[in-house]
Amino acid sequence: MTSNDPGDLGARVDTLEVALAYQDDLIEQLNATVTEQARMIDMLKRRMDELKERVLDLQVAGAPRDEPPPPHY
Repeated sequence: MTSNDPGDLGARVDTLEVALAYQDDLIEQLNATVTEQARMIDMLKRRMDELKERVLDLQVAGAPRDEPPPPHY
């Protein structure tokens, strides 16, 4: 139900303004969280790429060479 009472209308506007202020604050908090998560994801991607390179280097370094087997074989 809606009322044409100016006092009631003012209270409703106040309620909407408070709700909007809370939503604005929440949006700012969520934006900060998303920004921080994006930064962390970028850092983790870089770390993963570095680790992939290290694993590949270790695999290449540890790969069997074309050497003849020892004499006891």
